[in-house]
Amino acid sequence: MDSPQVLRKGTTLTTEDLEGVRTPRRVLVTGANRGLGLEIVKALLERDDVDKVYLGCRDFEAGTALCCGELWDLGGDRSEAVELDVSDGESIKRAVDYVSKTLAARDDGHVQKSREYLDAIVNNAGIFLDAEADIYRKSAAARASLAVNFEGAMNVTTAFLPLLADDATVVNVSSRQAARTLGFLEPRHRDAFEANDIEAVRRAAYEVADLLDDDYGPYTTLATPAHGLSKCALNAWTRIMAQQRPEMRFLAVAPGQLRTRHNPVVWEGGLRPRPPRLGARVVVDALYGAHASGSFLAQTCASDGTRFLRGEYETHDDSWESSATQVVDWVVEPPAAIGPGTSAPVDSHGRTGSLRRSQELLPREY
Repeated sequence: MDSPQVLRKGTTLTTEDLEGVRTPRRVLVTGANRGLGLEIVKALLERDDVDKVYLGCRDFEAGTALCCGELWDLGGDRSEAVELDVSDGESIKRAVDYVSKTLAARDDGHVQKSREYLDAIVNNAGIFLDAEADIYRKSAAARASLAVNFEGAMNVTTAFLPLLADDATVVNVSSRQAARTLGFLEPRHRDAFEANDIEAVRRAAYEVADLLDDDYGPYTTLATPAHGLSKCALNAWTRIMAQQRPEMRFLAVAPGQLRTRHNPVVWEGGLRPRPPRLGARVVVDALYGAHASGSFLAQTCASDGTRFLRGEYETHDDSWESSATQVVDWVVEPPAAIGPGTSAPVDSHGRTGSLRRSQELLPREY
């Protein structure tokens, strides 16, 4: 594979920059049977150069139904469901065994002399518990979020390493809130997150989680702390893995505020979630883009909050019905380079604000 273009903070990509990189043909997507994960699968199947997409699903029956239904109409037999709970070590092992057998088997059941490999993993599976403050203590929500959003992605990737091509790409679905959280951290915790030691990151993450219940502690004003902390740790791991496995590519991607069942929170001031299929295009373009390993990829945002990664993508108004197109750029920033010095939550317009529960903005099907 040609070495990816080395990009520095503030570098913008043109359409030409996204051409000529290795084409992932076999991809595993976790959390794939609904929401953003399902839309990522659809976006992959729309590509003629994708041979197989594995849907990592906790609900195997739902995943199989998708592969035999709407995904079959889109990509034929190129999609396949795999039972996978990223928080369950045994489930991960079974998923590895299953995918390993499918990669090594011919259509007629005979084993190949030279096996195939996975070209990419999209770690999308995640939970959002900050909106359930009446159910979970902040520390419990943060620990549960770390177990899935951070540890789950690490455990899945580590388990699947033997099945990954030498130059495979791992895309970790992250969030802008990761950078904002990093900016809130006390120096000792921020230093741990910016260190090249994943155990230091883990210790700091769980220490911060335990401090969230302290009404007089340093993190009482941290917005969506469970989500932001877990994604901040995920970004740190992305950067560390890029250094430890230079032959591979590790990216953290923030697809933006999306209208899924895991997003019952919006910024005061009118910034509303977008359809998940638009976020999926951001993730898939990151996977096929010429981005340097270890990068945190986040959207630039126009004054109306509707800017997306390269190309003429649909942008929806408040009704989510009418649409228009615009050509946009994407800014590439290292995971640890954004956030320090931030004093308050800031939305995509640069405004400070609070978060509010907004169940009424969720579509009925979620």
